[in-house]
Order: sequence, then C-alpha cells, then structure tokens
Amino acid sequence: DRWNPPGLAVTIVKNGEIVFKKGYGVTNIKTKNIVDENTLFGCMSTTKAFVAAGLAMLVDDGKLKWEDKVIDYLPEFQLKDPYLTREINIKDLLTHRTGIGNTDYLWSVMNVSSDSVLFKMREVEKSYSLRSSFIYQNIFYLAAGKVIEKVSDKDWGEFLKERIYLPLEMNNTHATLGSIQHIKNKADAHYEIDGKIEIIEQSSADAIGPAGSMWSSIDDIGKWIQFLLNDGIKNGDTLISQNNFKEIFKPQQIIPASQFYPTQQVTKPNWMTYGLGWFQHDYNGKMVQFHTGSLAGMVAIAGMITEDNVGVYVMGNLDL
Repeated sequence: DRWNPPGLAVTIVKNGEIVFKKGYGVTNIKTKNIVDENTLFGCMSTTKAFVAAGLAMLVDDGKLKWEDKVIDYLPEFQLKDPYLTREINIKDLLTHRTGIGNTDYLWSVMNVSSDSVLFKMREVEKSYSLRSSFIYQNIFYLAAGKVIEKVSDKDWGEFLKERIYLPLEMNNTHATLGSIQHIKNKADAHYEIDGKIEIIEQSSADAIGPAGSMWSSIDDIGKWIQFLLNDGIKNGDTLISQNNFKEIFKPQQIIPASQFYPTQQVTKPNWMTYGLGWFQHDYNGKMVQFHTGSLAGMVAIAGMITEDNVGVYVMGNLDL
C-alpha cells in the first residue's frame, strides 16, 4: 500500500528454512500477467555479492589471492594515476575504496562495450587517496568479473552458473538481460510519471554485467539467502571455505557519514561499513548485512541479520 508497485516478490529465510516466498501483483500493468514465485526480476547491484563469492571460490582454489594486484591479471588495466594502476588489488575492486569517484556515465549514457568502458577509466581523475575513503564504484566490479574470466578461462556468468547457480539449484537465474529475452515470465519496468505509473523501457546493465546484470526469481534467490545463512554450505558441501566466507562479511571499509546509504533515515545506524559485496550497519544492537539494487523501473534488496539467522530478499518492478 505504501509503495504501490505493480508487482513484488518476497522471500524470508529463518533458521535454515525458507519460511515464506510469494509473488504479488502483476508483471505488467497492461498485460496483467500475475507475478508468481518463478517470475524473473532484475537483481541489479545484489549481483555484486555473487561476484565476490565467485572470487572467494577462486581464492580457495589457490588461483589468486585477495591482495594480488589487478594489473598482474589484467595488464590492460590502466588508470590515469600510475600509483593506482600499480597498487589496486583484487579486494579493492570489491570495496569501493580505489580513489576513483562514480563513473556510471561511462556505461549508462554511452553505448559502448565492456572493454571500452574499462579503457575509458584511464581518463578519469583521482578523487581521493587509495583506501582512504569510500565512493560507490560500479566499474571496478566489471574489472572483478574480468579477473574471474582470466583466472577461470570462462565467461563470468558461466563461472557463476557452474560454481553457484547450479550447485544451489538456482535453475532460473541468469547472468544478463540479454540471455532472458526468450523467457515470458519476467517483470517489466515501471516508473511514476506525473503521478501515474507507466511502463518504461527496460534498462540493461549488461555492459557492466558483474556490477549488476543478473536476473532471478524469488524461488531461486531464497536458496541463495539460505546458503549464505548456512555459512557457505549446501547439503553438507562447503562451497566457500570458512576463512573466505568470513572475509566476505568482514567490514573492509568504513563508509563516511557523508556517504551513508539512504536507509539510514529509517535505521539510524551509528556506523556503516562495506564488506565484499555487502553494506553493513548496526540496528538495535545487531549487525545487518544488506545490499540494494536498482535500475530505472526495477528494484531489489537483500538483508540478513546472521546473529538471528534470518534473511529477507525483496524484488519489485517500480522504481521508487
């Protein structure tokens, strides 16, 4: 009633069990197709957590280390500041602390390839010193995906499918918008224009895929939250070592109050940090791990309080 979205999908995981999953409303205000548990929605920036998990698996495989320099894997990785080019490591790519400000104009405004987006980064001026602050930066998750491809010799999406989607039985999860054009049961983007909700063209993040191009259903994504609350173990199989699983959720970078996420207006945290693909803050004395995702007309949010063994994921097709 408060958000008034055309469609919404929700799952809740508690004490290892998916205790709730349900679709609400419609995928499209004109066709009136019903949202169900298998309707695809955009994951947007909640994709980042999957990429971080994929890299953790490669660290477990002994194929890279978190502190390895990016340029050792991607010689073409060049920034305007030679120090940043030389010193940025794998973990820096995931923590928004590289010294480079927001550069989303390189993909959201310009219709260029992923390689061209990364190439253009060498023209961007430094905004702050390496690891001294925090500015949200999508493009370096694209670089993280390129590292996955270089090390695994697989497309980043194929790697995630092989190591995460299929083992978790997430058979209705896809790496890009381009790969789901044939699927009919997916939500369409909506936006409120002059007080009226209208259908808009679906935005694509495929050019920076690892930063936010995944699509999934609430049935599938509940299995992901269940896996995370089970410390990276699925049916007794440890997919991510305990050391690297803890590394993902360990606070890596303090977020200055000036960069606090808009949810602070409701949660009023005393502190906020960023892990590897996850925002973190305190709420009523407990630590919340969360991440949102948004493109024009599509939203998602994942949240977990591991202390209480509870997690929630919400997907919607209205940009609020």
